[in-house]
Amino acid sequence: PTFVVLTAALGTMLAPLNSTMIAVALPEIMAEFDAGIGHAGWLVTGYLVAMASLQPLGGKIGDRFGRRPLVLGGLAFFGAASLGASAAPNLWVLLLFRMLQAAAGALIIPNGVALARQFLPEGHRGRGFGLIGAAVGIAAASGPPLGGLLVETAGWRSIFYVNLLAVAPALLLGWRWLPAGRRSEGSRFDIPGAIMLPAALVGAAGVLMTVGRDVGATVQLGAGLASVAVAVVFIRRELGHLDPVFQPRLFRNRGFAAASGGVALSNMAMYTLLLSVPLLLAERGESSSLEVGLVLTALSASMIVLAPFGGLLVDKVGRRVPAVVGLAMLALGTAPIALAGAGVTLSTLVASLAVAGIGLGGAGA
Repeated sequence: PTFVVLTAALGTMLAPLNSTMIAVALPEIMAEFDAGIGHAGWLVTGYLVAMASLQPLGGKIGDRFGRRPLVLGGLAFFGAASLGASAAPNLWVLLLFRMLQAAAGALIIPNGVALARQFLPEGHRGRGFGLIGAAVGIAAASGPPLGGLLVETAGWRSIFYVNLLAVAPALLLGWRWLPAGRRSEGSRFDIPGAIMLPAALVGAAGVLMTVGRDVGATVQLGAGLASVAVAVVFIRRELGHLDPVFQPRLFRNRGFAAASGGVALSNMAMYTLLLSVPLLLAERGESSSLEVGLVLTALSASMIVLAPFGGLLVDKVGRRVPAVVGLAMLALGTAPIALAGAGVTLSTLVASLAVAGIGLGGAGA
């Protein structure tokens, strides 16, 4: 079980690392390819949308055909896509390889975590998921400072090579220790649902990215209504399908719905902090890339320290108290930054990030 958790942690780290690391490389990418932020922004947004929309599909395929080959294949695929991105000759080829990275991550994350859940003993699951949460925190928070260091010393293409440092050991551990897992029999695969889910999310992301830009209101309204229509048709179809890619009925379970909401909103808060704090400090001109990384260490260090403890607490007292207290501390930590806005002092920023990190670490498992 220890090596299964370690493999899942290394594989899961790839997604947050590559979603935050590229943010500091965007100016150099835009300059080399003579691209505007509207196009280059899809390197971040398209990656996240693809990752979100394809994970239910990756998990469903793992349910049907077994998880080990999908985790190992996803790791190898992620490494190959990273090498392709590092050699991209233009923005559109780079975007293609970013989408392939996201597709590989969508295979790794749900199946790796499911294997950890399946093979960890009942009394050790909290600690196991606490370690995975710590790995996610390390990867997400180290993305901006690591990306800044790599861009300054070796150029933006180097940020894709660093993925191999996680892919290689994860492949070796997974090949040796990952069990085959269980397979399930199901009805005919839901291909239309697998197509409509990313279509709805891509459409919604496209509408949001045009807000404030020189795009006609009629175009925005039409695109928004089309996205809503696709989403409605998608939900109705999934509710009527015997074995859907996305199961809306799971949200009738209040515990599942609350946990999913907590994960979604806490991740939204974390990524907002990780992407906005470097931009804020850079705009004020008071911090170098290294100093920005040290500021973000307040978030990542407290998260890393508290994540295993939060998992241990789950094994001792149950899930409800650590989840609720941790999310409350996250809200408490982000409130001073939100209220002060661009005028937040450096000491308040560091202290608030530390409190938010404690909350994220305590609640994650």
